[in-house]
Amino acid sequence: MYKGGNHIALTEQDKKLLEEYERITERNVISITIDEEKTSGITDSKFGGVPYWDMQKEYPKSDKGEMLMMLAQINLDELNRDGYNPDGKLPKTGMLQFFIDIYDNDGTYGLQDWEAKEDDTGKLLQNGHRVIYHKSIDYNVSPQEVESLGIPVCTNLDEDLYPPIAKESAIKFELKKGHCNSEDYACEKYLRQAADNICITVDEDKLRLDCEASGVIHELEEYFEDCCGHMMFGSPYFTQ
Repeated sequence: MYKGGNHIALTEQDKKLLEEYERITERNVISITIDEEKTSGITDSKFGGVPYWDMQKEYPKSDKGEMLMMLAQINLDELNRDGYNPDGKLPKTGMLQFFIDIYDNDGTYGLQDWEAKEDDTGKLLQNGHRVIYHKSIDYNVSPQEVESLGIPVCTNLDEDLYPPIAKESAIKFELKKGHCNSEDYACEKYLRQAADNICITVDEDKLRLDCEASGVIHELEEYFEDCCGHMMFGSPYFTQ
């Protein structure tokens, strides 16, 4: 139940609005944090390091022909075994991986195209980044085999390259409740829905994300701390 932040005095109506907002935006999320006590292997869930790879497949490259660097991977065999997929939104088996273009000169690591582009079949183009799913994992693949492909790894890059991660880190998961935060474009829509649900009229400025005087919006930032951090199925958060 909404308890309020520390620095903004809200009306009783505002508090009721936030309580309803919390109710309608609550969702199950899978929190991701670094596991400092674990040393990750090639098939473990992790940030950076040598990725798992099916040696029968072609390794992902950018549209310029340069090999991509693995940013993170999630072992879905282990995730499901440990009970971190309660809603069944993720596949039951396999490996989910995220690759970026470490050689991209504009600092966006291959994500420079703000507008989504599709090919002739309607498939989303991933020219400088890639999301890859392996339906099954070959646990016999070794790091040496994958490294022999000549791939970039965050720990062995040239000095003039600056990866978003500097070392390999094992990751761990935790099930939590999350909410839509004020950085999410859907925030305004849910605030209006909450107001309609409890039959109140709210000052328009309190529903606008670009209004600095919006006490309700700023209170969302204070209260819903569960919206921050790495997670799956959570609300996106802008870090700058």
